[in-house]
Amino acid sequence: MKIRNLIIISFILIYSQSLSAQDEMLTLEKSIALALINNDEIKIADIRIDKSKAKVNEISSQFYPTFTFAGTYSHLSDVPPFKINLPILPQPITIQEAVLDAFNFKLSFIQPLFTGFKLSSLQDAAESGLNADKYESNLKRNETVFTVTTAFWNYYKALQADKLVQANIVLVEKFLADANAHFANGMMTKMDVLKIEVRLNALLSKKVETGNSVEIARGAFNKAIGVEIDRKTGILPATEISEPINRQISELFSEALTSREELKQLNSRILASKDMETSALSEWYPSLALFGNLYYSKPNQRYFPIKDEFNDSWDIGVSLTWEFLNWGKTSSRTEQSRLQTKEIEHLKSNFDKNIQLQVYSEYLNLKKQYQLVKSFELLHESADENYRVTSERFHLQSASSSEMLDAETGLLEVKINKSIAEADYMIAIKKFDLVMGKSLW
Repeated sequence: MKIRNLIIISFILIYSQSLSAQDEMLTLEKSIALALINNDEIKIADIRIDKSKAKVNEISSQFYPTFTFAGTYSHLSDVPPFKINLPILPQPITIQEAVLDAFNFKLSFIQPLFTGFKLSSLQDAAESGLNADKYESNLKRNETVFTVTTAFWNYYKALQADKLVQANIVLVEKFLADANAHFANGMMTKMDVLKIEVRLNALLSKKVETGNSVEIARGAFNKAIGVEIDRKTGILPATEISEPINRQISELFSEALTSREELKQLNSRILASKDMETSALSEWYPSLALFGNLYYSKPNQRYFPIKDEFNDSWDIGVSLTWEFLNWGKTSSRTEQSRLQTKEIEHLKSNFDKNIQLQVYSEYLNLKKQYQLVKSFELLHESADENYRVTSERFHLQSASSSEMLDAETGLLEVKINKSIAEADYMIAIKKFDLVMGKSLW
């Protein structure tokens, strides 16, 4: 995955430099590559993965001994030295002079031996959380690919609609010029000329509308790939119409239920929640730890008599901690974790049913879009044949210019609508792959 990302990044850097001074013509693959680099939701998901990795490392570190160092200096008030009186001696004997400056340095370690399975369950929960974040990152990438694909083909459809209007304008302007010439020669009435002019004006108004639609679609496309909204991007579409899969719907359900990233994520959340329940239960058990300390002090209290000099000493032992009465805190925490697990399990059960509905719906939609493409292929053949026949009749002066215009515009409309149907089919394919849980990136 890292190598693939490096290749994509290198491509983007080279590609962005080569397109700085001209309109950018993007294929769908290049658009997806740009979006995967620029998408903020993907960046956020990847940051969450790094945070989860840090959390796993944090918990794993608690299995190992911890070492601490502490040092203090104290200046003590002056007190009389410790003396004793003996009957046989005229003067008291000084046993211990007062030490006014104290230095204490301590190096300690503690090694958990048994924590009631708390650390192991917390580590498992953190790893399950990490897996869930990875599935979330994959899901964001899939959703980004689908968003870009949809924006790409919507942009293409807007261009095709604008292209249709522009082509019709060219045709009507040509026929209007011919009509004016015929009117000047008395071969056409003013009413016929006015009808063509009205048709041209309607197309010019429509051109403004389709032009705005193109700009809006371009803006949506630019947003999807993560560049400036007003950037003059262009697209290089390539459609590949293949017959949709013909499989049993039960097989599709089964595949989707094992492939969807959302379900994998929920399964990981369930495992994490169960591990947190185990962690809460660990408070019923005592905790056992090995500890040790190394002292270097002046004066060292272990040495007698006390001297104003540095001496070292050490100790080692085992500690036992058991919170045997906490007024229901442990049971309450355990119950919260158990209910959290139940909640996620119900969410997963409901999501399973939603996935089946999504798969069934998109499967039917894919077949419908494919049939539309095939229908427009037949309409294209029919319109092309009608144009050929009308053209021959027009040259034989058995068809009017109006009939010829209708034949040409009808062929154009069918061509454009066929292209739009193909674009809708490409979107339907990607949507079906998305609900099936396939990796789109």
